[in-house]
Amino acid sequence: MHSQTAPSKAARPEPPRLDAPHVADIQQLTDFDEAAEVMRSRKFVQGANLDLRDTLMRACISVIDGPHHARRRAILMPLFSERALEDYRDQHLVPV
Repeated sequence: MHSQTAPSKAARPEPPRLDAPHVADIQQLTDFDEAAEVMRSRKFVQGANLDLRDTLMRACISVIDGPHHARRRAILMPLFSERALEDYRDQHLVPV
């Protein structure tokens, strides 16, 4: 029986670079820790979907930033807590 071990981080190949013209100048994140650091930063402002900010999507959490985003998250977080998700499962999925 052969035991397989996961490749070490050093043995993993470099991720492909995104060189397409529309993303070539975008800062690229290379691992989960780096992405988590950015997403937790209060300085992070997303650049995607800027054209949607003045349309029907203007109030969606995915296109708002800063204090407005933090307030909206605080309001919505209880709806996605582990307890709330268990209740949704028990009340709406299990009976089916």
